[in-house]
Amino acid sequence: MEDINANCLQELNKIVKASLSDLLCWDGDKIDLKSPKDIPMEAWAAVESIQRTVSANGEPTVKLKLYDKAEAIKLILQTQSKSRENKNPTIYELEKLAQNYETRQSSRENDSNRKTEKSE
Repeated sequence: MEDINANCLQELNKIVKASLSDLLCWDGDKIDLKSPKDIPMEAWAAVESIQRTVSANGEPTVKLKLYDKAEAIKLILQTQSKSRENKNPTIYELEKLAQNYETRQSSRENDSNRKTEKSE
């Protein structure tokens, strides 16, 4: 059980420590995704999704979505708080925290999509 909790905390720490410079390269005004072989393995933990598309003018584009760093920090702090109380979080508690996180993320995306639709 402790190994699973430790692994979860390690993954959350990777999200917190990841930097855009681990994933992207800048050339003047152009920003592009680095070659996968040039991206540190730890940085991949912060990536929720990558989508390559072609814009209306034929330019290739990349949409990179990262996990919420602030939420990862919050989960780490909640876990540490429970540990200080001599109560290590159970897998169930970590899963519950993750579900709450996913629900909040989904809600934020829906709000964002509604705002985009209204502005169009």
